[in-house]
Amino acid sequence: MPPESRRSIQTLIAWLALAVTIGCSAHAAPRISTPPGATTSTPALRDLQAQLSTIFNAPVMAHAAWGVHVRSLDRGDVVFAHDAGKLMMPASNMKILTLAAAAERLGWEHRFSTTLQTTAPVEQGVLRGDLIVRGGGDPTISTRAKRNELVFDEWAAALKLAGITSIEGRIIGDDQAFDDDGVGPGWSWDYLEAGYAAPIGALQYNENTADLITTPAATIGEPVIVQLAPGSGLTVVNRALTGQEPDSGVRGTINVQRRIDRPVLEVAGMIPLGTPPVTRAVAVINPTLFFAQSLKDALSARGIVVAGDAVDIDDVAAELVDGDETDRRVLVTTQSAPLREVATVLM
Repeated sequence: MPPESRRSIQTLIAWLALAVTIGCSAHAAPRISTPPGATTSTPALRDLQAQLSTIFNAPVMAHAAWGVHVRSLDRGDVVFAHDAGKLMMPASNMKILTLAAAAERLGWEHRFSTTLQTTAPVEQGVLRGDLIVRGGGDPTISTRAKRNELVFDEWAAALKLAGITSIEGRIIGDDQAFDDDGVGPGWSWDYLEAGYAAPIGALQYNENTADLITTPAATIGEPVIVQLAPGSGLTVVNRALTGQEPDSGVRGTINVQRRIDRPVLEVAGMIPLGTPPVTRAVAVINPTLFFAQSLKDALSARGIVVAGDAVDIDDVAAELVDGDETDRRVLVTTQSAPLREVATVLM
């Protein structure tokens, strides 16, 4: 890229950073009182407009699509526009609006709650029925800072304090706080296996991604060893092989693709003999089931055996009586960090 283009883009980034800084503080700071419709043209403003125009009309941008709309925070008038009326599919920048809406609606101190509930009695240390985990959209129960371990430790301790050492029934994931539209409109089928395309839900574990670990076998030509975290809802078809050692100059690569006609994850490629495992985050099929299965495994690892399966409440709703929800008693409730801390990770 020519030096002048790089300088222009650096200038744009600096202006956008200034706009974000002003925008973050504008809520607390008083707005300047200016008569409606008033405009002010200054050398600095004209210079900004000229630089932005140069950037978005540069030859290097000929194959890109930009929709730009810059408005004054003080006066409300349009400072710069470039194809501002074009409709475009937002990408990661959509989270700016998402966070703004969440902060406005919920407040920066809002905490997401997750509860363990049951309607079953406890007899001689056995919960004679199902354990229900009810989600409220907490996105923080994940391996980040090992919070998943802290939460599962807390829940296992609370169950034991309630006299529960084993569970006769199932682990039921209650995701009714959200609808079931986990995938956004316009998402493409050919990247739905990627960790960044994970679906959402009221119950979310490890940001709804499962670790796919591929390890070379002990012999060249043998299939690699593939491990996938339980509860992902995916069946692995392994076509990846163990290749020559890395000092041969051959580089390994692993390709992962999810079938669109059934929940199958196809793994292909090659890993050189003797090299470290390759870990890839893949999106799970059903976040609720993934959470319930992860909870079941965590309780078992902490000495609370669960006899039943991990299930999604949507699959067993017909079995539950009408008054089931009101009859539930809460065993433990866990809250996330406040939204202002969750926002740091989001952004």
